[in-house]
Amino acid sequence: MLVETFSTGPYRDHAGTPFARVPLAAAQEPPLRWSVPTGTVRSALAIVGALFAPLLSLLVSAATAEALTRGAGACASGADLMCGWLLLLSGPSTGAALLVLSHVHKPTRATVWWLGISIYLLACPFVCLLVSFAARLACV
Repeated sequence: MLVETFSTGPYRDHAGTPFARVPLAAAQEPPLRWSVPTGTVRSALAIVGALFAPLLSLLVSAATAEALTRGAGACASGADLMCGWLLLLSGPSTGAALLVLSHVHKPTRATVWWLGISIYLLACPFVCLLVSFAARLACV
């Protein structure tokens, strides 16, 4: 910044008018660019992930539970054993998935946790019943 000093009357001896000299290239407007709204994309990814993470966790845990109880002895305890494995495996894996998703977009952290846990609590009894019925039908 440069200060131009001039005297044009009483009490103006030490006053100055500041002005700036800017290169012509810097004074021109930059070209408009389209950019991806990363905050919105990350928020949508976290919320959609919170919807599907519990369901995927339950399905993968059900398949793992079925593989672990394939060699179970009596059919009467196979269904209960399978449901126990399902609950043991799906809870921590859902929690881990929600933990990762909650760090994708921090402003939606509470939404991710509440949505994921509510989907898990709603779907878990139905998946457990379905797995139990499938284990019982396998014994027939």
